[in-house]
Amino acid sequence: PMLARRSKLEGRAAVAFELDRSGAPQHVELRYADHPLLGEAALLAVRSASPFERLPDDLDDETLRVEVPLRFSLRDQ
Repeated sequence: PMLARRSKLEGRAAVAFELDRSGAPQHVELRYADHPLLGEAALLAVRSASPFERLPDDLDDETLRVEVPLRFSLRDQ
């Protein structure tokens, strides 16, 4: 995030959510963040990436629970 870059913030965050059969994220929640700006960016990343791929037809469950760790770094890795 631009404001985090200007503030020279680096750190980690994690989001958790469920994917429904169509690939739409449901119940998106921030699990943790080293800084509130990074938490906002992590939530935005999930919303911006949706919709995801449809769930496979052979999956018995109606939803798939996902937890995604993110690392925000000012240098390329």
